[in-house]
Amino acid sequence: MVDFVVTVIGGVVGLSIARELSISGKKVLVIEKNSSIGQENNSRNSGVIHAGIHYPYNSFKNKFCAAGNESLYSYAKERGI
Repeated sequence: MVDFVVTVIGGVVGLSIARELSISGKKVLVIEKNSSIGQENNSRNSGVIHAGIHYPYNSFKNKFCAAGNESLYSYAKERGI
């Protein structure tokens, strides 16, 4: 018998949550309906890392896109991705 503290439904967000919980020492069970990850809607994006330049200057979308862009490139660089 296996004892899990947390059960997470799959998907990209679910896997991210499961990873963080696992790193913090929690016993995590991930349930995924597909045979492989990334087979649902969240795997069907354009693959573009938005810079926020198409949104009004200083708007929330502009700020959040720019911050997300910087964070993602920094994350990838640190990990050699």
